[in-house]
Amino acid sequence: PTMCIYRDAPVFNIPMSAGAAFVTWIVLILFHIPVYAACFIHRHQIIVPDDSVFKLRPFSQIMFLLVTTVVCTSFGYSYYLSWVPGKDLGTSLKEGISDEWDQGGINRMDCFIGYKALRNVWGIFIICYIAIFVISISLHTLSIIKK
Repeated sequence: PTMCIYRDAPVFNIPMSAGAAFVTWIVLILFHIPVYAACFIHRHQIIVPDDSVFKLRPFSQIMFLLVTTVVCTSFGYSYYLSWVPGKDLGTSLKEGISDEWDQGGINRMDCFIGYKALRNVWGIFIICYIAIFVISISLHTLSIIKK
């Protein structure tokens, strides 16, 4: 099935299509990851001894957070690449939509075609990236606290 989004009486009528609102929502949700990473790094750097190999310079901390931000917020780009506005849907896709929809509703509908493979690759990359970061920093933090 094709994933389609339709805006019907939004609470805040922001002038953007359903697809643009969905991609923006994904980016805003994933923007929380770098914020949590910044808090985690800050807490970790406070307890690391000054002579430790794991004491990061402020430049290194900022660069890590910038890379994390780019990686996490780019996840929404996979949806943007597969986004097709309803008015541009081909006849084969329009045939798959129920007859209960009027033509005006279909024209306001945004669909995402072929997003699954790209989304899955991006998702696996982000999960591995975060897992490596969290596991390595957590183990190091626990070993410092143990001492």
